[in-house]
Amino acid sequence: MYTDGTPDENELWDNFYHVLRQVSVLSEEERMPFIALSEYLLGERSPFHPYAVDTIGDYRSLCFWLSEYGKRFILPTAKSLLTLDTMPKFKKVADIGCGTGWFGAGISEALDAKFALAVDKRKMLLKGYTESLEMFLQIDVEERPKKLVEAIDVVEPDLCILCDLLHCIEPKSRKELINNLAGRYCLIVEYIPDDQDLADSYRDQLVRKGAKPLSRADIFELFPVVHAYTTVHPYVYVLTKL
Repeated sequence: MYTDGTPDENELWDNFYHVLRQVSVLSEEERMPFIALSEYLLGERSPFHPYAVDTIGDYRSLCFWLSEYGKRFILPTAKSLLTLDTMPKFKKVADIGCGTGWFGAGISEALDAKFALAVDKRKMLLKGYTESLEMFLQIDVEERPKKLVEAIDVVEPDLCILCDLLHCIEPKSRKELINNLAGRYCLIVEYIPDDQDLADSYRDQLVRKGAKPLSRADIFELFPVVHAYTTVHPYVYVLTKL
């Protein structure tokens, strides 16, 4: 795992990232200790900083935090898989469930590829990540799969990336989404902690939000043919051609 600080600081990032996933179900009083920790780690970029809370709210604050966390811990692992000697030279990237756009922008830059398509049901794109973005499609991929197919057909990406998306989709719709991406390489990244206490806590969070938890067994059932696979706590990475 890439680190940019001391081991203690990196553990703070991991632990706070997990805690922040619970923030929308906490009371204002319960959130106070995490506000202080966030300010320590990010200062004015903290998702709890007054300007962030006032303008983007709890869920978007989580996505903002994921942007910061992901650049430090997720992108380096993803890049190492996508630049294996057995991989082709990717030219166009589609980020499905893009959030702020950090993952699509980071992968595109790392691969010297075009950030061709970003898809999300919320428009949370941050300008710094999307200056080179060619197309944004604001849809719920579960409710409007045909629109996604149309955009994919137009843009013709050779790499689709899905970070923290599959748990937001009903199990039966996951297979439809995967079928719609057939013929393309896909990188799937999902938060599945090694630590059982964290895994159980996260599962409870997802159930409260109406989302559907995934296990590692679910991942391999969805993607029986895998070109590359790794786990770097707390994420699972699967690279495959559908």
